[in-house]
Amino acid sequence: MIIKDEAGEPFFEAHKAEGVGGSSSGGKVLTTLHSDRLGWEFESGILAGQLYAWVSVISYVWIAIGILTVLLAVVYIVYITRKNYRPIQLVMNRLQSIQLRTDAPPSKRDELAMIDNALTSLISRSMDYEKQYHENLLLQRSQLFVDLVGGHKLGGDLADKMRKLSPLPPDAPAGSYAVAVAEIDEYALFQSQYSVKDQNVLKFALMNVFQELARSEHMHGWAEWIAGDRVAVLIALPEGEEARSTEDLRSISDQCRVWVEDKLRISLRFGIGVAVGRLEEVEHSFRAATEALRHKLSHGQGTILFGAEMSNGDLSPMLPYLGTIAELVKDFRMNNEAWRDGLQDMFERFRKDRLKDDAIRSLLQTMLRMLGHELDIFSEELRSRLSGDQGEDWQRILDESRSLDELQTGIGEFLSETYRSYVVVSKTNTYRAMINEMKSYIEEHFSDPDLSLKHLSDRFQISGKYASYLFKTEFDMKFVDFLVHLRMERAEKLLLETKLPIQDIALQIGYANSITFGRVFKRTYGVAPGDYRKLKLRSSGE
Repeated sequence: MIIKDEAGEPFFEAHKAEGVGGSSSGGKVLTTLHSDRLGWEFESGILAGQLYAWVSVISYVWIAIGILTVLLAVVYIVYITRKNYRPIQLVMNRLQSIQLRTDAPPSKRDELAMIDNALTSLISRSMDYEKQYHENLLLQRSQLFVDLVGGHKLGGDLADKMRKLSPLPPDAPAGSYAVAVAEIDEYALFQSQYSVKDQNVLKFALMNVFQELARSEHMHGWAEWIAGDRVAVLIALPEGEEARSTEDLRSISDQCRVWVEDKLRISLRFGIGVAVGRLEEVEHSFRAATEALRHKLSHGQGTILFGAEMSNGDLSPMLPYLGTIAELVKDFRMNNEAWRDGLQDMFERFRKDRLKDDAIRSLLQTMLRMLGHELDIFSEELRSRLSGDQGEDWQRILDESRSLDELQTGIGEFLSETYRSYVVVSKTNTYRAMINEMKSYIEEHFSDPDLSLKHLSDRFQISGKYASYLFKTEFDMKFVDFLVHLRMERAEKLLLETKLPIQDIALQIGYANSITFGRVFKRTYGVAPGDYRKLKLRSSGE
């Protein structure tokens, strides 16, 4: 800082400098103040020096570097943008060429929006193609499964198809194969309880439960639904462990049955086929599994059946039953209660012989039809019950029963009710024959003076009171009235066609004297016998 007088001469220098302003060029004046009252002038600034010079120079250099950096950055951004935009430009050119080829209207949106739309469409189509491929894969797997279990010849394509479709893991053992078939019990009830959507969900769960349980035992499964109520599982068994694997299959099936019944409230039964050495022979295992399921009645619900343990299709075990059925029908027709024991014994033999369901139903149908043939002559009710409209009742019992116990109960109740009706009808027919015989006897012996209810009871070995009841029930008139009717008809004919005395006519029609005859005749015709004859003769003479 420098203070100058009125003459402009410095008289005070704050930092003992040589001078500033006009007297020295070693510093730079930044501020100047002038005092009118004193006439002094105050100057302040930066004292000139080496450090200040260097700092000034460096400041200018950094400013230049900054400006240069910004310019280079702008140039680099422009270069990189143009370079990276080149692929986008190529994509845009291709999209525009596609629009031109398809005669699509040019897009009015910006390029990024067009690219976004193209990518969205591409992703959507890719997902659709993937979904369609997955569905086709499932259909091809299902068709391959059906071909395998159906025994269709696939030739050398089988290995390629198995490798392409991969229904079994690549590391699955290839020792042997077995087929297990699970069947839903009471499938009609299952359909009525669940909607179609829920049924599909439950079926999907069932298809996977067995596979997961098999995987836990180091076996791999391939499951497909082969019918509405049946799912078949192809199991790859470890090589050399077929015997142990068979027991493992029994255990897995039982675990699956218990789990499904506990968690899903669905009852299952399993049929397990024999183990085969090659995929081409899977048909035999499948047939054995389905054959096992044809023995459901004799094994009950929720059972696991092995095809190797079931009897073959030989019909010879059915032959002894035909004699039993004939004897049962005979006892039934003869009103012999022994038919109940025969039915019980037949079902016990069903359980022991473990016949096929079809064989059991066929034998019972034969029994019921033979019974219908024997009984339909007795009444329309029995005919309708066994072979008419009500015949659907026992057919429904045969079709809907799920076990031998249920079938035995249903058939037993049906036959018991039929037997009660038959007993009533047979007794009625016996009494009707007897009452008709009684009527004929009265018509032949009405002139017997001793003819009475007592006489009839002795003749037909029934009580007089019961004879009167049967007569009243059958002919809707009392025995006495019927007897009087016959005697009066005969008396009228004798009065008009003969000249016999009244006494003789009375004796001929069963009266001991003419007085009793005359009283009965007058009560019937309103006039005495002699007067009746005169009136009829006079009217005929005129």
